[in-house]
Amino acid sequence: MQRQALVLHELVSGGDRNTYNWVKTGMTLVGLPGGVARLPQRPLTAEQVEDLRQGLEELGIAGPG
Repeated sequence: MQRQALVLHELVSGGDRNTYNWVKTGMTLVGLPGGVARLPQRPLTAEQVEDLRQGLEELGIAGPG
């Protein structure tokens, strides 16, 4: 479980990622009310959303699609 938490943390906050936007999008992907990014933040790109969805799916947090 700790390994999954570390992988999830890296997924939403690794590199130059804005944790706020990644968490909000991740919540939406798993069916929770995540909302949308407000200015000056920008929403994730389609490629970033797909990367996040795949990462959540690999962790068993979100299903395909």
